[in-house]
Amino acid sequence: MSGFNSYEKRRKPNYYAQQHRRPKEFSLKPGLKGFICSCNNREKECIREAYNILNEYADKFFPEQKAQVTTRPNQRKFQILESGASNFLFIQTTVPDPLLLVTKIMEDVYQTKKQKARFIQRLLPVEATCKAHIEDVRAAFEPLLDKYFTKEVKTFSIIFEKRNSHALDRNKVIEVLAEMVALKNIGNQADLKQPQLAVLVEVVRNMCLLSVLPNYYMYKKYNLFELSQTEQDKKSDEDIVSTEAGVVSSEADISTEAGVVSTEAGVVSTEAGVVSTEAGIVSTEAGVVSTEVGVVSSEADVSTEVGVVSSEADVSTEVGVVSSEVGDVIAANGDKKETDLEKD
Repeated sequence: MSGFNSYEKRRKPNYYAQQHRRPKEFSLKPGLKGFICSCNNREKECIREAYNILNEYADKFFPEQKAQVTTRPNQRKFQILESGASNFLFIQTTVPDPLLLVTKIMEDVYQTKKQKARFIQRLLPVEATCKAHIEDVRAAFEPLLDKYFTKEVKTFSIIFEKRNSHALDRNKVIEVLAEMVALKNIGNQADLKQPQLAVLVEVVRNMCLLSVLPNYYMYKKYNLFELSQTEQDKKSDEDIVSTEAGVVSSEADISTEAGVVSTEAGVVSTEAGVVSTEAGIVSTEAGVVSTEVGVVSSEADVSTEVGVVSSEADVSTEVGVVSSEVGDVIAANGDKKETDLEKD
């Protein structure tokens, strides 16, 4: 019987799909050294840029490896590996001291303020990799402990970051590593603000990456862009932010002024319609003054929707004129009454 049955036809594409999977030698595994590169959605450009920067400084400070040429990927000086997290790249290296190479890059950028990268955000060395289990982390950290914390008293902090993983408890890892550092040298003290050495613990899926970083905060957490910023650049950024804030406040002021104008217009229109005289009767919208058949009643305040217009002494010229005319009428009536009494 020739040909495939229905089951084999369904299974055939899945079988060939297995052949295109990335080989395990290009995946992150224990026992490696390298570099962490973080980026922002531009991974291909970040990889190219990282290769250029690392090769430039490696040829300068590790010239013995410049002549080494190999076709095997796992023996290349720099080789990108699958990290298991987006915007988080791991570059394997055969350079003997990744920390020295990154430190030289940071020192150069810190002194010259020359921007070296457009796509790389942070460039961090990795001195040890292991499985994300507390015992494996303890064993991988022991050589770094002897290298950095034995001879001299140091201040330190432990920085724990985790991506795409539920392995390892943050507090447990910090407690274990801090205890190891303290037991190695009694004079070692924790300093969370300006430590001399920062122990970096990066957990990605089921792997843990370890490194000890000097001048972590002075080098802006090993952020190349932030490190290249000068005081003038920072001031310009602050001016831009303040300008944008000024534009927003100006728009608010304009709207406020417009509200004031409309309010004032309302006052004017209200004041314009405050007094109306008709047939010897004075009335206002607020009911302040009303005169009818020689009776005058006046109140102290004329209130509008937007404010209070006090007019106890001076309500309006027209009201004053009318009230004086009514007063004359009352005075004339008073004189007539006195004359009548004298006659009686």
